[in-house]
Amino acid sequence: MRHSGQTGDTYDLRSIRSTPFPNDLLDVAMRLPSTEARVLMAVVRLTLGWKAGSGAKRRASVRMTYRDMLTMIGLRSPTVVGRAVGSLARAGILEVVADDGSPLSTAAERRRYHGALTFRVARRFVDHTAPVDNAGTSMWKTCGNANRGT
Repeated sequence: MRHSGQTGDTYDLRSIRSTPFPNDLLDVAMRLPSTEARVLMAVVRLTLGWKAGSGAKRRASVRMTYRDMLTMIGLRSPTVVGRAVGSLARAGILEVVADDGSPLSTAAERRRYHGALTFRVARRFVDHTAPVDNAGTSMWKTCGNANRGT
């Protein structure tokens, strides 16, 4: 059975709603523990996967609470989500900022902050002008280190 947008061995992605997921980020996501992967996918879906209309640009960030995130990814514990966010932030995969744009880099800063947090995929994955580490292994090492102790 073929999808209505399929022609031969390729798909015409214009016919389906989709979320672009940068390859480098996908490579990292495949090696994440389940909760971290789910948090990352939620942020990707609500940023890179969000377009207001035809020809519109993708969102760079999304403002949400841990409760919103829990509902979206089907978990019950804000503590578990908080640990996953911390792991992703320490690994440089996600950025978490306050309303004024100041980074909330530590768990203590995020706990003290009242209100919704702003999440965005780290610029190194989505901004082609951002500095890139061409060593070829840095992302794998970052991902592996982020998973220890979670």
